[in-house]
Amino acid sequence: LASPVIERKGGDVMLRRGDSSYALTSQDIRCFDQAATLILVHDVSQRERALREMEQLNQMKTNLIRSVSHNYRTPLNIILNGLEVLTRYQELPPKLSELTLHCFHASQYLNYLVNDLLDYYQLK
Repeated sequence: LASPVIERKGGDVMLRRGDSSYALTSQDIRCFDQAATLILVHDVSQRERALREMEQLNQMKTNLIRSVSHNYRTPLNIILNGLEVLTRYQELPPKLSELTLHCFHASQYLNYLVNDLLDYYQLK
C-alpha cells in the first residue's frame, strides 16, 4: 500500500491513501465538566470523484459548443450566402426558385437555432 499523504485544506486535515481520501475535523467539547476533543472522519473519495466527473462533463460541453460554433456555423453561413444569391437570381425556373427559397428559409432557421444555442451557453 502507498504511504498516506497528509495535507491541510482550510480548517480540515486531508488524509489520502491510494484512491481514498478522508477529511479529519476536530471539535473541542465539554461533557460533565470534562474537556475532550472529538475527531470526525469523513470519506470524501466519492465526492472528489464526482467533482472530477463534473469537470470532465463541463469540458465535454465546452468542446461541443466550440465544435458547434466552428463546424456548423461556418458551413451554414456559406450555404446561406449561396442560397441568398440564388433567391435573387431572376432567371430560375419557378419550381427551382421555390425550392431554393424553402432551402434558404430552412437554413435560416438552423442558423437561428445554432445562434440560440451559443447565446444560451454564453449566458451560463
